[in-house]
Amino acid sequence: MICAESPPIPPDETAVLDLIRARMAAGRKLYGPLVLKTDKRTLRKEAIEEILDAQVYLACWLVQIEQQEAEETTCNLAGVLRERDYWMQLATCLQQEIKEIKRIVATGWTP
Repeated sequence: MICAESPPIPPDETAVLDLIRARMAAGRKLYGPLVLKTDKRTLRKEAIEEILDAQVYLACWLVQIEQQEAEETTCNLAGVLRERDYWMQLATCLQQEIKEIKRIVATGWTP
């Protein structure tokens, strides 16, 4: 909970929090309110699955970019390649994070 003495939240941080709030609202609408005390999910497993889902979506996006690249003869190829490289680097980072999470889980770490 935010204290009354907290400094104002900058606009970009507010935008990020608004996105999170919207995702929470969507989850609440679909699954009901979040009650951690009675939540039966394995949250570590859920987090890993969500990261894997994100990798699928990023890979699909990369394929779309590559398809658009082939179809658009007037596109700025250098910009598209930079964007593709950025997302490929992000996908690589996510893969490394998954390996680290699996390593941590394998050691029996609990929050």
